[in-house]
Amino acid sequence: MGPVRSRGKENELGDEPFFGAKKFGFLEKLFIGFCCWLYSYEMFASFSIETECPKLVAWSNRCMEKERVSKSLPDPRKVYGVVLELKERWA
Repeated sequence: MGPVRSRGKENELGDEPFFGAKKFGFLEKLFIGFCCWLYSYEMFASFSIETECPKLVAWSNRCMEKERVSKSLPDPRKVYGVVLELKERWA
């Protein structure tokens, strides 16, 4: 989900706290798995997702406030560490 696609999702979010509703729903379940990759995207692409897509970051933070979500996803910095290891191994 690159910056351009992220901006599209941000437009779909509109002013609602969640996609198309006021509560955590299907689209949150579908997209929340990408949130643990956002830090890696920022590090490799040298840009700030919060600057480019503030609504998407706010949505991600709201989702992560839910215990079942935050406990089910890996730490973004650990994901970045694994990506760095893979890059070294395959480079």
